[in-house]
Amino acid sequence: MPTSSLAPAKAGGRWALVRPGRTASAIYLSIFAMLVIVTAVSWQIYDSRRNLVLEAERTTGNAAFFLADHATRLFEASDLALLEASNAVKAADWDTLSKDLVLWERLRGLSDRFPYIDNIWLNDSSGQLRMSTVALPTPPSNASDRDIFLAQREADSGLFVGSLIIGRVTNKPTFLLSRRLSADDGGFRGVVSLTIDLEYFTSFYGSLDLRLDPVITMRRAADGSILTRVASGEPDPLPDLPLPQGSAAGMTTLSHVADWTSPVHAFRKVERLPLYISVAVANEHITRAWIAEIWIYWVVAGAAGMALWPLSTMAIRQAAADREMKRDLEQRVEERTKQLTAANAQLETLFQEVHHRVKNNLQVITSLLRLQAARSSDRETKESLQKSVDRVHAMSLVHHLLYSSKELTDVDFATYLGQLSDNLQSAYGTEGQVAVRIEVGDAWFPLNHAIPLCLIVNEVLSNAFKHGFPDGRSGTIRITLTDQDAGFRELVVMDDGAGLPDGFDAAKGKGLGMQIIRSLAGQLGGTPTFENSPGATFRMRFNPDSETPASP
Repeated sequence: MPTSSLAPAKAGGRWALVRPGRTASAIYLSIFAMLVIVTAVSWQIYDSRRNLVLEAERTTGNAAFFLADHATRLFEASDLALLEASNAVKAADWDTLSKDLVLWERLRGLSDRFPYIDNIWLNDSSGQLRMSTVALPTPPSNASDRDIFLAQREADSGLFVGSLIIGRVTNKPTFLLSRRLSADDGGFRGVVSLTIDLEYFTSFYGSLDLRLDPVITMRRAADGSILTRVASGEPDPLPDLPLPQGSAAGMTTLSHVADWTSPVHAFRKVERLPLYISVAVANEHITRAWIAEIWIYWVVAGAAGMALWPLSTMAIRQAAADREMKRDLEQRVEERTKQLTAANAQLETLFQEVHHRVKNNLQVITSLLRLQAARSSDRETKESLQKSVDRVHAMSLVHHLLYSSKELTDVDFATYLGQLSDNLQSAYGTEGQVAVRIEVGDAWFPLNHAIPLCLIVNEVLSNAFKHGFPDGRSGTIRITLTDQDAGFRELVVMDDGAGLPDGFDAAKGKGLGMQIIRSLAGQLGGTPTFENSPGATFRMRFNPDSETPASP
């Protein structure tokens, strides 16, 4: 063996022979293996943060959609409460109203129906508080400087959402919804408003228990001011966030994975109201969850590096580290899949529970109205309460179909009409007397379109059963829905009964039923018309997605 290939080395007090080329190769292989481990661990660290950012985007987007829809339903019910209160007071003078115990008890009962309505307020044209459900007699107060009063005094602003205030009577933080009270000549008579209980939102939003602790905020579109905010004790991650005017929804996220300051934020506009629901996850929450996940990678990398240095066990340690990394990757993929599946199941369960609870609450309201009708001796009151029962049942039926069919967003219109007509037939005792023909095809509507459409059909069918076939007269009611050009549809409810009374003008009708039909038709971008042919015929050409109402 040539001596040039050997080098002496001192080992254990004796000289030993070492192969320099083999030692250098082992060192280079160890360095290469270390680089592989560092690269793999770095990728895992990067991928962990990227997945957390994606999870934050899904959480904020889904929550913003659900909570905006929840707010839409809530404020639609509040608006109906304001309309009912308006109808209750429009005929009397203020001095009489301010002492009317029956009216006060009626308004108290109206506010008690909804857990999120704190009190109802009536102010005359000067802003003077004339009645409040807080107490009777009403405490003195004046709202002439409030935005909810000023907006309605200038012009009919519809349902107006006020800014966050401290109540002058209750001394509690709240915000108000208001509607204009008009005299018979159209002049300004005053304002009816209601205060929203902010604790309801705190309790509801806080009960969602979403991952990464997002901040949920309800903001006014006009100035971006906060009406209510639920957080986990952290500062607002969006202190100066401008909401883009006219945008229905949007999302902002990190500019890149290494962005350590920007929040993940999704917002969605509440339908037909100048309000936004924003859901934001602070960057600190993402970083905190990320750090909790990646420490194990550093431990594994350090242990693997120390194991690689002994050249005699290099191959074994490397193979073990590869297997450990593979198992770790497979376990993380499995855990991530389970988390996403659980999150989707939780969201589906939440939707079903909401529909189920809304249906149950509406059934309780229906039962209370029936009890009240049974105790009333006034025929007109009984009829009004029965109409309210039919309207509440019409809404309850929508949520029943969504819950029972497991279809969480769209309503089968044909199935709904069949069940609604059966219920009204039973209520008005026209079984075997009046036949109902439904020809709407395979029509499905999303919840925000289905509720106003179904309530309109409920009003028209109720009037047909009640007035169209007097003295046991038999006949047929036909309901059709046809597709037209430019995305429009036409709903027709036609009967061959007694027809409309002489001089009937739907545009001038002041009854609550006609007000409901006109208001809900406007939400669908449609205009209702009535005609004799020779029985009564109701038509509505509508397109909920259209910018302008349909022509009659």
